[in-house]
Amino acid sequence: MRSTSASAVLLALWVGSPVATSAQVNSQESFLDSDGVRIRYLVRGAGPPVVLVHGFIVNTELNWVGPGIVDSLASRYTVVALDLRGHGASDKPHDPSAYGTAFVDDVVRLLDHLEIQRAHVVGYSMGSAITLKLLSTHPERVISAVLGGFGWRAPELGPPEGVVQLRAQVERAARGDITLADILAASESIDFPPPVRAALNSNDMIALRAVQAGDGPLHTVTEAALRRNAIPVQTIVGELDWARPDAEHMVGVLSHSQIEIIPGATHVSAMTHPLFLEATVRFLAAH
Repeated sequence: MRSTSASAVLLALWVGSPVATSAQVNSQESFLDSDGVRIRYLVRGAGPPVVLVHGFIVNTELNWVGPGIVDSLASRYTVVALDLRGHGASDKPHDPSAYGTAFVDDVVRLLDHLEIQRAHVVGYSMGSAITLKLLSTHPERVISAVLGGFGWRAPELGPPEGVVQLRAQVERAARGDITLADILAASESIDFPPPVRAALNSNDMIALRAVQAGDGPLHTVTEAALRRNAIPVQTIVGELDWARPDAEHMVGVLSHSQIEIIPGATHVSAMTHPLFLEATVRFLAAH
């Protein structure tokens, strides 16, 4: 169970809602054609580039705008945040083959499109899996990386229990048995504000199932690749996050990495916890 204080933090950050905040962002949004898939992105601020890669089910507004991360970083960085394919205002293919390492290709194409040679990259959950894959395949494009709510497992071990449970929950939501907002609310013991519930429930369920079915290639990073890493990496994970054991194991394998654990935070609440932003700002400033 999560702590009452963590619940209060999450509600405080999301009340007022990303939906209201998105009106400010939409005036600056743009779209990229990534091999036939339309990817929505926003750019804000000035300074060294930081790319934000959100997690599964959510989008730029829920993961980065609503919690104030975009605005906070934009005071000192050029912030680039994209809606991943299958999410938000980006195209939502229904073919599983359109996902997997295509997420990494989208990030690289966006960097090319914006003429950014190297950037700091901040991911959360699935966004961290994408970021780690980017580190292993295109290290020359990354200055430093933040991996939030994520831990590496040897590919032969299969997905962690939290991911297995989420797959089953998405199947239930796709059948209409329960909404995505109800699933997350029950797992986190929290009542999301109505705009957040609406945003979660607006997902294309067929696309989300395709994302899950096609994500295997994202999780093929080997231990040898982690040990070869030369890019500074900060892992940030909640104390109560199901990804924490894998995160702690990862930093023992991943070269040039360190970890920060947010007390009392779960997989969802760590994403919007003030300590996540504080640790990210501190790490980026050091690199």
